[in-house]
Amino acid sequence: DYSFSTCKQAGESFKVLMMTDTHYGDGDDWHEDRLDQGLNSMAAIVDQHDFLIDMGDTFMCEKVPQMCQQDLEGVHQWWFNTFARLAGNAPLFLGIGNHDGLAGYLMKEKNSGLVEPLTVLEAKKRFFALPNPSEDDTGFYTANSDSTSPTGTSGSPDDTYLQNYYAWQWGDALFVVLDPFWYTTELAPDDGWRFTLGADQHTWLVQTMQASTATFKFVYMHNHL
Repeated sequence: DYSFSTCKQAGESFKVLMMTDTHYGDGDDWHEDRLDQGLNSMAAIVDQHDFLIDMGDTFMCEKVPQMCQQDLEGVHQWWFNTFARLAGNAPLFLGIGNHDGLAGYLMKEKNSGLVEPLTVLEAKKRFFALPNPSEDDTGFYTANSDSTSPTGTSGSPDDTYLQNYYAWQWGDALFVVLDPFWYTTELAPDDGWRFTLGADQHTWLVQTMQASTATFKFVYMHNHL
């Protein structure tokens, strides 16, 4: 049986599950048996939680490029099936890691040895529902209104959004997921402090935080700035 909780109202309590840095296919850093154990543990309690956040270094198209070059669809299909063990009972919110292949400095003209970020995004969108911005600000999410291309990643004019940063309120808490990679166009080796949100994302973050009346505010980001 599959069921999940819709958004809690102010004053109602809730629980959240978190995971990050699974490093799929990443040599000695990839431990499928440990992930399986962790997923089994979470699956046993997921129906007691409202939603799940994964904060990236999941698809690994930057650090393990040959894996994504050979079977980009298969990588995302594997994760779709894997997350399904939990997402049947709790909504899934995805963040982006520095190794997921969705960074501005990985654009094709700068690094032709990797799968192009827009191609990675296209595959991700085919398997996962990502937050769209609300045109009139009355929707569940506030989110990035940047477009990828006039036709969108799937060829549909309704699928043009990058969908890489977003926010939502649940109960008395505001949750914000940020992306410090897409707008970082130059890689600074060994200097993580030089990642950037870009001007528009920074402005959106300030406005989102200032406009929120939530008692608690949680900001999630894979890397520091």
